[in-house]
Amino acid sequence: MLLEDYSDSERLSDYYLWYGVMMYEIAKRPKDAIMAMRQVDQHGERDDDRWYLLGKVNHDQQKWNRAISAFTNLKNRHPTSEFLEEGLYLQAQSYFEQKKQNSALGILNELRSTFDPLKKPVREIHLRVRILIAMQRYEQADDVLQRKILQHSDFSLIKLRVEVLKHIKDPRRILSVTGIGLGLSTSEDHGFLFFHRANA
Repeated sequence: MLLEDYSDSERLSDYYLWYGVMMYEIAKRPKDAIMAMRQVDQHGERDDDRWYLLGKVNHDQQKWNRAISAFTNLKNRHPTSEFLEEGLYLQAQSYFEQKKQNSALGILNELRSTFDPLKKPVREIHLRVRILIAMQRYEQADDVLQRKILQHSDFSLIKLRVEVLKHIKDPRRILSVTGIGLGLSTSEDHGFLFFHRANA
């Protein structure tokens, strides 16, 4: 109703943007959100919002090619956008879901070189390691984790390194990393560590 009442407003593009956000975030109607985003002025100041939301909606709907295309447009048209860091991460994830590991790794490298430090570094580490596991580059994955665990005291990285080391079949390193994990973990995590120490 608002859009009909103000169809001649100079703020119409903004109205469509926020209508799209509402359709996606509140009403959970992704198709309506996408239709609204298509009405946002491509030459206006909210064009980067538009490309980011188009990418996010398609990513969440597992429409990987459309998500990748939207995030590419965001990057090419708005290289200084506040949404670019999140967009690059989601683009890398989209490539990963398509099993295009080299492309995913390339986008993650671009993300790291463009934004340092990252707002959410641990999730980037997780995705990078998942990509390397998929490529069966286990030693490289372990090297990433060995370095990053020293920088980020996050128990999820300990668990991920144990998973990598099980592929490598190196009991010595499993004992080493679970020992580090005992210093980071809560009592709820101790069972995981003791199990893998006993089976190393």
